[in-house]
Amino acid sequence: MRLFAHVNGRRHEIEAGDGVELDQQTSSVRTAFVDGRRIEFGWAVRDGVYTILIDGIEYVVEVRDALAEKAAEFAQATQRADGEMSVRAPIPGLVRKVLVAEGQAVAKDQPVLTLDAMKLENELPSPRDGVVRAVRVQAGTAVEKGQVLVVIG
Repeated sequence: MRLFAHVNGRRHEIEAGDGVELDQQTSSVRTAFVDGRRIEFGWAVRDGVYTILIDGIEYVVEVRDALAEKAAEFAQATQRADGEMSVRAPIPGLVRKVLVAEGQAVAKDQPVLTLDAMKLENELPSPRDGVVRAVRVQAGTAVEKGQVLVVIG
């Protein structure tokens, strides 16, 4: 399984075997041994983003599967000069729920709608803080890959 880890803004691609699970505890202190050295580290997870503290240095880590990574790439690619960004369908699917309305303030990574695709319900996040300028779909709408779903300004 291919995963993408974004650590303090740097992207790392990881190949992991089947059955890999990310620990969903909300906070913890752990001990690891690296090259015979004992390392104690603290960590917390919130909304899928891990904050890890090692030797006084904080690392912000977001791990995405291939589909979520593609959705994030689409979001970045759609930014316009006037600051508006579009949430686009990363793959064909069916809009299950629209979670925002025009004029609503949204935060970066806040889910704006859910898309059923490939037998999975996928939450598509806002690419930035802003205000919903347009919602171009409604629940029950079939969408194609790359179709604009929501515009954030």
